[in-house]
Formats: sequence, C-alpha cells, structure tokens
Amino acid sequence: MYDQRPTLEAEKVLMRQAVLANTAALIGGLLVLSPSVSPVSAQAGGAAPSAACAIDQNKPKELALAWLTYTRAQSAGVGPARDALLKTLMKDLVDKPEKFASNPGGYNYVLTQLYSLEIQQPGGMLPSTRGALGLTTRPTEPFDAVTELDAAFDKMEAASPTCKADVAQSRTNDAWLAITKRAFEASNQGQPDSAIYYAKRSMILSKDNPFPHHILATVAQQKNDVPTAVSEWKQVVQLSGSDTAYKDIKQASQFYLGVNELTEAAAKTGEAQKTQARVAAGYLREYLNGNPTSTDAPNVMNNLAQALRLAGDTAQMKAIYPDMIANPSKYSEAILTRAGMIATQVNDSPSALKLFEGAVKVNPKSRDGLRNVAATLHTMSQYDRMFTPLRALVAIDPNNYDATMMFAFASQGVATTTKDPAVKKAWADSLIKYQGLADSLKFKVEVTALTFGTAASEVTMTVEQGTGGGGPFNIMMDFLNAAGATVSSSTMSTGVIAKGEKKIVKFAGKGAGIVAFQYKRVD
Repeated sequence: MYDQRPTLEAEKVLMRQAVLANTAALIGGLLVLSPSVSPVSAQAGGAAPSAACAIDQNKPKELALAWLTYTRAQSAGVGPARDALLKTLMKDLVDKPEKFASNPGGYNYVLTQLYSLEIQQPGGMLPSTRGALGLTTRPTEPFDAVTELDAAFDKMEAASPTCKADVAQSRTNDAWLAITKRAFEASNQGQPDSAIYYAKRSMILSKDNPFPHHILATVAQQKNDVPTAVSEWKQVVQLSGSDTAYKDIKQASQFYLGVNELTEAAAKTGEAQKTQARVAAGYLREYLNGNPTSTDAPNVMNNLAQALRLAGDTAQMKAIYPDMIANPSKYSEAILTRAGMIATQVNDSPSALKLFEGAVKVNPKSRDGLRNVAATLHTMSQYDRMFTPLRALVAIDPNNYDATMMFAFASQGVATTTKDPAVKKAWADSLIKYQGLADSLKFKVEVTALTFGTAASEVTMTVEQGTGGGGPFNIMMDFLNAAGATVSSSTMSTGVIAKGEKKIVKFAGKGAGIVAFQYKRVD
C-alpha cells in the first residue's frame, strides 16, 4: 500500500500555521463576535442594554457632565488629542469619588468606559502612576488601568446585580481586545515573555475567555514546556464549550492534546498505554467530529487510528469511515485515501477498496488512489480487475518501476486462477513482458511528496539509474486541475545520476485549482 504522510512533528507545524492564521482573523473580528455592550441608552454610543439592566449615567449632575466629556474623548480617537480629556476625567471622577456615592452603578459604569479608553491609549496597557494620568492626590502612587477596570466592573455588578450578564459581555470590550491582540502578536513574533505578560493581563478582564489560554499554550509549546501547554489547552477546550466563535482554537487544542497524549502513550506499555491511548483518541475524535472534512482531517484521522490501535480498539478504527463509504462525495481525495489506509490496517479490504475507489471518483487522476485500488484488488485476489486502474496509473507516473511491475503481479495472479495450460502460458508470457518493460526503464522514479496548494504546488521525486545510464534526463511535468486540464508545466533535468545514486528532483506548479500531476514517459 502507498501511504505518503507527514511526520507527527510536521503535522504539528502545519496545524500551528493554520491556527495562527485563523486566530489572527478571528481576534481581528472579535468586535463583531463579542461587541462592547453598553447597558445604557443609545445616547451613550453603545449597544442597547438588556431589559434587566438599568443604568443611569446622568445623575448626579457631575456624572452627567463627566459623561459628556467622555463622549468627546471617545470621538477624539486614540492618540494625543484624547489625552487632555482623559486627564480631566480622571481628575473629576477618580480624585473625588464621594461626589458620586448616590449612584454607584452609574458611576462605576462610566469608570469602565473611562478606563477602557485609557487602556487603548499608547502605553495604556502598562501600569503607570496616578500623577501621569492626571490625578492630583497621591500622584506618585502606582495606578494600573487594567486592574482598576476589573475592579470597576465588579463594583458595577455589585451595585446593579441585574446587569451581571451585561458586565460579563462588556469585559471583552475594546480594551480587552487590544490587550489580547497584543499578546497574540507577541506570540506570533517570537516574544514569549511579552505574550505571557499580556495574556495574563487579558485574563484579568475576562477570566472565562479561552483566547488568553490559547496564547499561553502556544508559548509553552514554543518553549517545549509540555505540561504547561497541556494544562492551557485543556482550559481552552473547557472554556470554549460549544461557542462557535472559538471553534478554531478549541479544535487546535483538541489536536495538540490528542497528539501529546498519543506520544506519551507510545512510550508506555500494557494497560497504561491503552488507557492513555484512549484519552488521546477521545481528543482526536472530538476534533474530527467538529470538522470532518477539513484539510487537516487526514492527518488527524491517521493519529486517531494510531491511538485506537495502541488502545487495541479495532472496532473503533472501523467506525472512522462508514460515512465516507456511504457519502464519498462529501470528502476530499486525501481524506478518502487516508481512510482507505486505515481500513487496510484492520484488514478490512472491501471497505478499503470502496474508499480508494471513492478517492479516484473524486479525482480520476489520483495517483495514490489508483495505486491503492490496484494493490487492494491484488490483496483480494481480484487480479483481472487490476489492469484498468493500472493503465490510468502508468499514464500519470510512467517511469515508476513499481507501477509497471504491478502489471506483472496482476498477470501472475490471473495465471494462478486458470487451469487451462494455454491461458496460463499466455498470462505467464504477460508477466515476463511487463517485468521486461519495468526492467527496461531508462531511469526509475518514486514520487515521495505531493503538495497541492491554493496558488502553488510541488511534486518531489527520487530518481535513480535504469537502462539509460547516467543521464541527464529531462522530465516534463504537467500540473492538472479537477477536469484534467493542464494548469501549468515544469521541466526539470535529473542531472547526471551515478550508479547506485538516488537524486531528488522537485517540480513546482503555479496556479489555482491543481489537484494532480502527470509527466511524459522518457524512453
């Protein structure tokens, strides 16, 4: 059987790259997903309050005046123009809290809005001093707008218990978003200490949000601190719950938890190995259940099969692919091919054949699908059916020694199924013919890696001497779309190949929609 798949470490890298891209987009859109909810009237410039939450920021009159100053500061935008207004607000509101004792709910609501603007100012995420922010009493004392915002949220909720849900949602406001984005950027830019610092500050404002834990897990993973990473991934899974806004980071955490549990299970024996492998399988299965047709699904499915095999659970391995057999059009060629390999591992050849045939139906130029259809038919002793997929395979990969030799195996198999001496001899002659064709190849190739991307693709092959001596040989590769049309072509020289040497040749395809390749036989 042919099974070309990346290593576990390569899978982790690919998954991390995808999650980083998805997380960047998701964090960038969080204002849509988790808007800054203002539990006051539309004059505040915020969203409509919930029916249960009633906050009045217009009394006493000093608070109403402060609110007008706040709206001016909000309109000024981030930068120097906002500074003077914020300092005035800090002095009026924070220096003289006793003036607002009659309306603690409204007062603390306005404070949450003030501190949120302060945090968004340059340097506002970091602790400062009271004096630097415009306060005249105890000017040298430290002042942290992040912890003060957290305290104001708590006091607002205590003064107006019916606003609990509004406060919880408001905790992921613009200030939280700015801090969380800074943490994510630091993680992505290789600044682990900064990422940890800002992620923990993000958690001050919203303790139940999974994003900071995702960032902490990513940093721990970068540091090879597996225990911390595992702990944080578990927090992501738990806190994400069923909220689709966190689907990407939850599934990434399930993947990482699964592969780390699998790695540890592989190092154990006996019941300890089976127990940990079942835990790994649980995480990986959850990932697949949530995203069964993703581009990462083939690799995750392979890891799930490994976990179930270590757990000794063949029945659950077989449970991976029934829907793929019933509805192959829902799945990609890669998923169906990987599922076929899993069916092969549990000696379920009939299912493996259906899955490989499904892959070929999705992509008639599927080299892996065609090769495995032929191999499975050989396993099932259906030798006469091997020739159709083999002809299609050799049209794609003509200088592949094994592909040509499979004609010989098919001929040999058919010969064993007949008792007629003349027929047996004819098939024996075919065996010799095909073996001779394989042995007469000017050079032999083995495709070792396939990457079909959205804009660029690559085929890597290993080349060695055949009957043509040391070359060099020119190979012209066509990159094909789903309709079998050529999207782009690449011609590469093998260079001179010494006897016994194996050379790597790579072909680059440019353009969208590439799903297959074929090259011209070199005679």
